[in-house]
Amino acid sequence: SGSAEATAPALANVDVVELLRISAARMAEQLQAKVEQGSQTRAIVEERVGSFSDKAKDFVLNELNGTASALLRAIDDEDASLVLAFNQALEVCTPPIAVVLAGILSPTILQIQFANHLVQVLVLFLPAFVGTVWSLCTDYGAPCDIPGMRAWTCIACVISGMLVVSHCLLLSSLSGGLSAVRAKSIEVQERLIENAADGETDLSDMQEIVVGGTVLVQEALLVEDGIRRSRLNDVIGVCSALWIPMIVWNFVIVIGWTFVPGQISFFVVGAEEEVPEGAYCAQWASAFVARMICLLTPLVFFLNIAHVVYWAIAKALGSAAFERVVLSAAKAIDDGQAGIPVATTLVKAVLLRAAPDADRARLAVALGEAMRLTKMRQGLESKLGEVQQRINSGKLDRKALKTLVQRHGDSMQEQLVRLEKAGAEDTAAWKEKGAELVQAAEERAATAKNVVTAELDKVVQQITELSLQVKDSQMVQDAMEKAQKAAEEARAAAAVAAAQAQQAAAEGLAQAQEAATQGLAQAQIGIEAGIAYAQSDEVRATLAQAQAQAQDMAAQAQ
Repeated sequence: SGSAEATAPALANVDVVELLRISAARMAEQLQAKVEQGSQTRAIVEERVGSFSDKAKDFVLNELNGTASALLRAIDDEDASLVLAFNQALEVCTPPIAVVLAGILSPTILQIQFANHLVQVLVLFLPAFVGTVWSLCTDYGAPCDIPGMRAWTCIACVISGMLVVSHCLLLSSLSGGLSAVRAKSIEVQERLIENAADGETDLSDMQEIVVGGTVLVQEALLVEDGIRRSRLNDVIGVCSALWIPMIVWNFVIVIGWTFVPGQISFFVVGAEEEVPEGAYCAQWASAFVARMICLLTPLVFFLNIAHVVYWAIAKALGSAAFERVVLSAAKAIDDGQAGIPVATTLVKAVLLRAAPDADRARLAVALGEAMRLTKMRQGLESKLGEVQQRINSGKLDRKALKTLVQRHGDSMQEQLVRLEKAGAEDTAAWKEKGAELVQAAEERAATAKNVVTAELDKVVQQITELSLQVKDSQMVQDAMEKAQKAAEEARAAAAVAAAQAQQAAAEGLAQAQEAATQGLAQAQIGIEAGIAYAQSDEVRATLAQAQAQAQDMAAQAQ
């Protein structure tokens, strides 16, 4: 109890408010340090967590790109790019059925529209515009009692002029669109022919065929859609609609005043005659043009009406509300027929002309053009690589030539000096070589001459010896003796015959001649016998043997 009593005065002396203040200050200091550490921690965590999505996205994209690159390298074929770009190819190659049907009909519709505009301009509106301009100039200031003649001429001139200009501009647009479609068709055919030239059809060629056909169909559809949405088409529709009451007005003027006799007079018969008041018209040119238009209008009247109706329907179908109503009705029909969208497809293709899918068709055409340009870029890059390779090879050649020039000099004077030096060296070398060749030839000729002369002497000597041996042989000597003996006998016989002839001269000329003839015959026989013996086989064999021996000796001598 004593300690409690001692503690009570101590607590009574303590300032509670000051104690609370000090405690609160200490707690605030501690909490502030904790809060600061907590804010720093939160900033670090938020930064890490905030960058986690970007890092994860970068990681995923890097992995996908790496996988695609590895796949392309593994496939190592240009068709791989087409496989990876399947979505793009699918957008181009598979347009809606309504777009395909509408695109197939588009070229025919464009041709019909072109013919319609051309016929209306040439048959009616151009003659009407020229005629009304001429009549306004001719009838300027002339009086006319036909009600509304001047007003009709002015309004017809304005409307026909606007129709002529609008039709001509739209004809130009139609011509350009048809030309673009034809050019695209020719381009697609050329690409198909180029792809088929190698005789192989791969995935790229098949895709080119499908893409080319679908792009061509959608290109024609877009041309038609552009013509239908053109402001010129609206101008023509409005002016054609205004031309219909102008036709009625024209018929009233022409039939009510100019065709009925006695209604109006266009000239004064005589000065003494007076034209009734309100029955004279001096605007004869305007009346002529009105009659001409009245005759030409039936030729294109139904075309004009059809064009106005077509324009009105197209404008109505172009509104989103009417389009929704028509598509809802078509969908209701399809729902009653097992849900197959036949009516919807036909309505889009024939009635709406694929207007709801026009943006998709534009996208498909743009994608097809992008694919075509990509393929063209690949071809150009391949050619560029070949050209770059040729440039690199040319660099090597130029480097070698520069090295050669640096080695031998590149100035004209240095080249001339080098050529002269080379020419002098070549001339001296050739002269020395020629002298050596001449000397060697002379030595060989001298040696050959000595050898040939000695050998020829040996051959001549051997042939001479052979001839002497042949001459001295017993057979030849016997033959020559027999021939000489036969010749001597012949000469002796001839001498005896001559002597007998002389002795018998006295007895008669006939006997002398006969004796001489007999003697000569005997002499000739003896000579022939000697010659025959000399030409006999025995003598020839002997001569042939001697000749063979001579040739053998000559061969041995050589």
